[in-house]
Amino acid sequence: GDKTRAVNITGVAVENCEQKGHLQVTYFDEEDPKEAGKKLWYVRIVVLETMPQGAFRGAIKVTTDHPEFAERRGYFTGYVR
Repeated sequence: GDKTRAVNITGVAVENCEQKGHLQVTYFDEEDPKEAGKKLWYVRIVVLETMPQGAFRGAIKVTTDHPEFAERRGYFTGYVR
């Protein structure tokens, strides 16, 4: 949300999730279709076929090159049938 500078994601990591070995986490950017020259960042969590049935949850830590906001955390939940 810092409009004064371009911020880049430098890494992502799953935390506090017992099944993290069954998850694939990637991140990528795309140009914002509404604002030329601005990037939008996406973090994708894919559940692999090896995930056992049941609920799962955890946290995702996103590291950036921003001097004040070097780390941000988000949470996820899901269920495999």
